[in-house]
Amino acid sequence: MKILRDLRLSTELLILLEVIKNPHIKLKTIAEKLDITVQGASEYLRRMKKNGFIQDIGREYRATKKGIEFLHTNFSELKEFVDLKISELNIIDVCAAIAKTPIKKGDEVGLYMENGILVAYADKKSQSKGTALSNAEIGEDVAIKDLDGMVALSPGKMHIVKLPSIREGGSSSVSTEWVKKLHRERNPHKLGVVGMVSQAVVRKANLVPDFEFAPLLCAVEAVERGLSVMLFASSDQIHNVVSTIENINSTIEDKIDYEILEQKE
Repeated sequence: MKILRDLRLSTELLILLEVIKNPHIKLKTIAEKLDITVQGASEYLRRMKKNGFIQDIGREYRATKKGIEFLHTNFSELKEFVDLKISELNIIDVCAAIAKTPIKKGDEVGLYMENGILVAYADKKSQSKGTALSNAEIGEDVAIKDLDGMVALSPGKMHIVKLPSIREGGSSSVSTEWVKKLHRERNPHKLGVVGMVSQAVVRKANLVPDFEFAPLLCAVEAVERGLSVMLFASSDQIHNVVSTIENINSTIEDKIDYEILEQKE
């Protein structure tokens, strides 16, 4: 974004803004408003006049039509940029949580992540807190404003189970007892399946998948919410699974911890 990197451009836009807001503004006032020297302001105005952005009339300055359009264009681009970055930062001013105690409008509530769900307590202190916007009984959703602090949360772990592809024998090459034992030992909160081989393997082991559609994205979100996930994928899908996780890890501070598990011969 050029306006954020170019001091001269930023200063010219601020001068134009002052001139448009104050049609009879003088050189000294412009310098004071922008906290620059009179000599510096004079040099900017000279250059802007040469570029057709400013005209002076009896030691007072006016923005030209070209200058107004220049200001509008740059400020519009800046607004689009800021709006986009705010949305990317996912800044939240109001959030929803599930009430774990009866809550009254105006109560200060403590916020926690429990089993991947954001919950609120009216009688429990937390490093993350807010103010209830409405009454809520236990189990109801409640709007929380004036958020302060971060919800205490440790990411879960991803257990990726590598299975033979259909060309390598698919589910017929996998021991059902090994799958059951693996699931019992890791005891994940959630289970996901990628593809038909995984579907068959899991169901033969009498397990019920939580994620069948967009399983990798669901699994990642669950892990980020502090849950452990066992994700089954055949050998021809493992590369995509791992590369997706690594790409996500390159953009976040708390990396997704994962392991790859495979049936031994």
